[in-house]
Amino acid sequence: NIEKRLDQVSPQRVEWSSLTTGGFIGFDAWLDDMVMGWLRIDTPLVKKTIAVQDIGREDICLEAGGLGRRVRVYRIPEENPHKRLRLERKIPLNPDRDNALYVRITLEDGHVIWSSPIYLVP
Repeated sequence: NIEKRLDQVSPQRVEWSSLTTGGFIGFDAWLDDMVMGWLRIDTPLVKKTIAVQDIGREDICLEAGGLGRRVRVYRIPEENPHKRLRLERKIPLNPDRDNALYVRITLEDGHVIWSSPIYLVP
């Protein structure tokens, strides 16, 4: 969001303030040093300080109570060589009606892509 930018308030510090009403919101921060420093999260529901060196590719998930509210912190690779995915699934279908299937893809940065419905007719 162009209106909710990271503000560099000193050579060693950035600040970010934002609000979401249920969707996804986040930022990417490219750091010169991948181990030094701290991430401080200060919201009405989540207060946590995390050492930058402890942030890996696996989510650090901080629950914020009910309705799936959470803060997720994770490191994304500088380069991702993976450009394709092939996947097979067995999906039970209703034989008495058209079946609308959707494809949901979550990208490495957390953004989500949905397909239009794909109808399978019995």
